[in-house]
Amino acid sequence: MRVVLDSGETLDLGETEATPTIGIVDYSRRVTDDYGVTTVVERGFARRMSVRLVVPFDQTDALQASLAAIRAKPARWIADEGVDWLDFRGFFKDFEIDLPVPPKAYCTLTVEALTATEAFADPGGDPAPLGHASTLQLLQPAAIEGGALVAASVPENDYPEWAAGTTYPLGARVIKAATHRIYESGAIGNKGNDPAGVSGKWRDIGPTNRWAMFDQALGSTTEAPGQIAVTLAAGAIDAAALLDVKAATVRVQAAGYDRTVAPNAAGTVTFLDLPGTAGQVTVTVTGPGTVEVGTLLVGKLVGLGSTTDDAKAGITDFSRKEADEFGDIQIVERAWAKRMTLPAKLRRDAIDLVAGRIAAVRAKPSLWIGKEGMETLTVYGFFKDFSIAVDSTICTLSLSIEGLSTAGKVEPLAASVDWPDVGDPAGTKPEDNATVGAPAGTDVAGKPAEEVVGQLEEQEQQLDQLDIDVAQATINIAAAQATIVQMQTVAAETKAELEADIASINATADQIQADAAVTRASLATAQADIIAAGGRIDTIETTLGDQNASITSLAQTVSNHTGRLASIDTTLTANGASINQNAQAISAVQGDLASLSSTVSTQGASISQNAQAITTANQNIASLTTRVGTAESSISQNATAISGVSGRTATLESTVSAQGASISSLQSTTSAQGGDIATLRTQIVAGGGNLLVNTDLAAGTSAWNFYAVDQIATGSRNAPDSNWQIIGENNLTSYQGTSSSSGYCDWTQAVSVKGGNWYDASVLAATNRCLVQLIVQWLNVSGNSIGVPQTPTTAAGGGGMYVDRYQLLSVKAQAPAEAVRAVFYLRKLATNVGADSWAWFCRPQFADTREVSASPLPYSPGSARSVIEIHATSLSSLNGQYASLSSTVSTQGSTIASQATAISTLQGNYSNLSSTVSAQGSSITSAQSAISTLQAQTATLTTRVASGSQNLLANGGPDNGTTGWYSDGALTSDFSSSFGRYLRVVSSASSFFLNSASVPADAGGYYTAAVDTLLSASAGAMRMSLVFINSSGSEIGRVLGAERGGHSFDNANQGRALNAATGQAPNGTTAIIVQISWYGISGLSLTGARLVKLENYASWTPYSAEASITQSFQALSTLTTQYASLSTTVSTQGVTVSQHSTAITTINNNITSIMGRWGVEIDASGYVSGIALNNNGARADFAIRADRFKMVPPGGNGSDGKYIVVDGNGRTTDYILYQGVRVVEMGWRD
Repeated sequence: MRVVLDSGETLDLGETEATPTIGIVDYSRRVTDDYGVTTVVERGFARRMSVRLVVPFDQTDALQASLAAIRAKPARWIADEGVDWLDFRGFFKDFEIDLPVPPKAYCTLTVEALTATEAFADPGGDPAPLGHASTLQLLQPAAIEGGALVAASVPENDYPEWAAGTTYPLGARVIKAATHRIYESGAIGNKGNDPAGVSGKWRDIGPTNRWAMFDQALGSTTEAPGQIAVTLAAGAIDAAALLDVKAATVRVQAAGYDRTVAPNAAGTVTFLDLPGTAGQVTVTVTGPGTVEVGTLLVGKLVGLGSTTDDAKAGITDFSRKEADEFGDIQIVERAWAKRMTLPAKLRRDAIDLVAGRIAAVRAKPSLWIGKEGMETLTVYGFFKDFSIAVDSTICTLSLSIEGLSTAGKVEPLAASVDWPDVGDPAGTKPEDNATVGAPAGTDVAGKPAEEVVGQLEEQEQQLDQLDIDVAQATINIAAAQATIVQMQTVAAETKAELEADIASINATADQIQADAAVTRASLATAQADIIAAGGRIDTIETTLGDQNASITSLAQTVSNHTGRLASIDTTLTANGASINQNAQAISAVQGDLASLSSTVSTQGASISQNAQAITTANQNIASLTTRVGTAESSISQNATAISGVSGRTATLESTVSAQGASISSLQSTTSAQGGDIATLRTQIVAGGGNLLVNTDLAAGTSAWNFYAVDQIATGSRNAPDSNWQIIGENNLTSYQGTSSSSGYCDWTQAVSVKGGNWYDASVLAATNRCLVQLIVQWLNVSGNSIGVPQTPTTAAGGGGMYVDRYQLLSVKAQAPAEAVRAVFYLRKLATNVGADSWAWFCRPQFADTREVSASPLPYSPGSARSVIEIHATSLSSLNGQYASLSSTVSTQGSTIASQATAISTLQGNYSNLSSTVSAQGSSITSAQSAISTLQAQTATLTTRVASGSQNLLANGGPDNGTTGWYSDGALTSDFSSSFGRYLRVVSSASSFFLNSASVPADAGGYYTAAVDTLLSASAGAMRMSLVFINSSGSEIGRVLGAERGGHSFDNANQGRALNAATGQAPNGTTAIIVQISWYGISGLSLTGARLVKLENYASWTPYSAEASITQSFQALSTLTTQYASLSTTVSTQGVTVSQHSTAITTINNNITSIMGRWGVEIDASGYVSGIALNNNGARADFAIRADRFKMVPPGGNGSDGKYIVVDGNGRTTDYILYQGVRVVEMGWRD
């Protein structure tokens, strides 16, 4: 985040820690009163953004000072130069620095731009993520005025056209064609006052019937018998919508377009597929009787993103529902309006596009469509607020919409009362079967109807005369009103003159008072003079007498004016009644305000209570956090203890392995480990909320069924290649190799369900040239279908290696009461374009849920029982093979033992038999080593599942050789008896590296890697790094571990702790690589790495290998092949042993009686231990009867080697023969 001041100075505020959020400050005046009437005045707006920054702890003082220094200075604030709404000129509104624990601190900053009024130029395009189409849409209506209405079938003759020379009585109504509005007279003798002017003598009733559907308001309707047809020329449009329609059908015609639709139950019809046109559009509404249209909108339809599944809708009710202090409730029904809150996903590069589209209609009623066809999520009104959470690739829009309320009808001033509404307190109203009129001869009030009718006719004549008299009286009243107006004008002029006179009198009075004050002062002086000169008193009295006469004259003048003012007061008193009425109305409003104040006060008390509850909840959360922290500490201690036990167990297993065991005991151990696998299977089946099995497809397509209907299609896993599967995951692939547009194909799996329970089904899907659908079919105990909840067919994302290219399909439903099974369908429909089509499905899930739970549920892997069943079957098969092999080798061992003495004695047969035994011993050693390897791998499998913290690397051990690793040197998998399997890099270069395969990662997440390494060289160093990768495969950052010199592996986790590195994935991260680098190497070197663990956590934990459990099946498959080969080899050797056994059977019988039963004992490690007596196990010296004993390397040939020669006297000589010459000799010499 940077700030550029007007002076050119740049302030670097820090790195953004979380995704920024943008919004708007709208200065338009949009006020809705208590009755639901909305007043709109369009004004400017300002962009707003909020960011959270990471700053070094020791720089917080400087940051605070820098922000304080520019608190009143406009500047350019830059969070992202590529986004206008994250790069603008303005002021910061607020900031707050959070100081948790060094070395980092956080600053939350809100910035508002300068007010903008510029029009938004829409470049077009869909902002939805790639592979998706916008389901959140905005219809920006065009203004229909003047020539935009080309033709209309509805006449504009609601009332007479206003004429300036006509005098209109109170309540008379007229129209003005220029404004297309209806007006009602609010005065008697209303003449010459333009209804559209400011005279105040006319009331605007609303639009004329023809124009009512174009007035952008709800409640006013255009009505006509049978049909309404209009032709519009509103410029470039591509959508139309009609609201509050009461008709059978609505037809829209344009160039190349003709479509007829029936309104839904709410009277809404939308045409969102109009071809873009600037020509004329004709809308025809047809139905029996009177047809009505409330609002007709045409304009541009623009997308705002792909709506997610957690939209919310409701209403705003303007009715009054108040309870007094006695609990009596007063209800006044008023208007209501729809409202909704919509979340949507959009691409990062479309932020400015979406924000601009929304800001452009900030003061214009528009049609907001959250989901086409859903009335609840279709609202005509204004946006209340919006915000966009900006992320590296996909951003989230939150949009709040408030609808317009339905305006009430304006009643005429002299309203009539319909007959049904007339009360009948005396019960004198006729019944429903009363006759119409009075037939001749009928008595009416005791008189014949004819006589009554005659009297009525006479009265009618009298009434006609009265009408004439009333008309004349009306003219006289109008004249009188004109006279009154003239008198009011004269009164106003007189009042002005009086006010001027009064002002003059007041000025004179002020002057008199000033003169009187001077006079009093003079009198005070004169009084002293009078004492000295009494003769002057008469003169002063005369002067005062004159002045009193002037004052008396002025008083008379004031009295005359007072009379005139009294007359004016009388005139004003007549107007006072109107003022009093207004005062009463104001008083009533004040009463309403008082009631509103009381309501607000009551709500304030509730808010206070809620605040208190929130405070208590926060305290409980703090307490819970403490307990969770304590629990985490205990868990960490337990993990350490378990790690220690694991280490001691590993040491114990190593000790037991070193002590050795016979082949039969190894077989027993293998059998016991087979039992562990069975237990493991039980544990895995018992866990998880996903009822489907093999959801990660580690066992291929096991447990999934595929079939096609009316099309040629194939089902497979991860086709056509790895470019079409999410990194590190598998998918189910459906492929149709033809262009046929009929039929479908399904992947299915059935699960047991409980009737009445709720279930949530979901899957990530992608398509190419076809549609897909997720279906759940409920089955009863007879296997019959009793319900099929399903998603709409859709063209999902385009697929590939990244999750954002897939669309989440989901459906939530309640199982019928009689349901016992559910079939989960992943359906691909036929090719819709091109020569073939594909569909891919990943992360399938069918899980228990609740009616009130959000949908879809977060994905969790299903049971892996099919995978473990395969493992258990393989191990069970191997156990049988090992039992047979053990028996065979045991039998062969007995044969070897019984033959050993004979071989020692029979020199002639020694060479051949020794060679055979040697070969068999090697095979036995190989078998033992293979079984030991199986034991180690089986133990590893058990450890993987039992371990705690998850390892994201698939082969960190490494248990599967070099799989998932690559290097710029020669990479091999080696083995150490002390440290087990490790990765070794051999290179002649001074610097080289070892990289893991990339692992999917989330931006903003914390990741830690730890590794045990080896560096044996005369010079050089190494370190481990976390490398962060974006969606393009480019490095966007790395975290370096500590540099280390020469060192060896260790079994105490010290090396892993020293090498560990932790870092936060920057924005844009989609994957992560663990890299181990060696550099500055000189001379011969030995380098290696083992126990590599990458985890989504802020610190390292003991090694585990969860991610590699999916590789066990392949490893066991390889072992199965190896053991089959081993069994064949042993079987072949068994034939050889049998042949030798037959050849020397006779000799054995003879030797047994002479030499006794001696045998060579070979321990589990393949070492010869000596000679053992068969009867008591006592050991004797190992003696070889031979003239010469030769030792050569396994690949040796010829005569070269080491010899031990024994002469006839038992004296020995050692020598080494090299190229036929004795080069070293030691021994007996005469």
